[in-house]
Amino acid sequence: MRGSEIISCDSDDDEDDNETLPYDHGSEQNELNWLRAITNRQKAKIQELNEGKKMLSIELAQLKDTMLACLHSHKCLL
Repeated sequence: MRGSEIISCDSDDDEDDNETLPYDHGSEQNELNWLRAITNRQKAKIQELNEGKKMLSIELAQLKDTMLACLHSHKCLL
């Protein structure tokens, strides 16, 4: 049950379980739109972070290669 829904607890009949007090569906739509906007921003941020992680992994691999090449060249010079 969502916090914005109010369900009547006066009836024990299974048929009446879906009975709700009057509800403003425009407000529900606004809430859904707000949640979708939050979800979309979170998805965009996750994608941005994943791309950053990928770039860092590439840069780290390049740095390792450079360091190994440098170490190898110094050993050969000694």
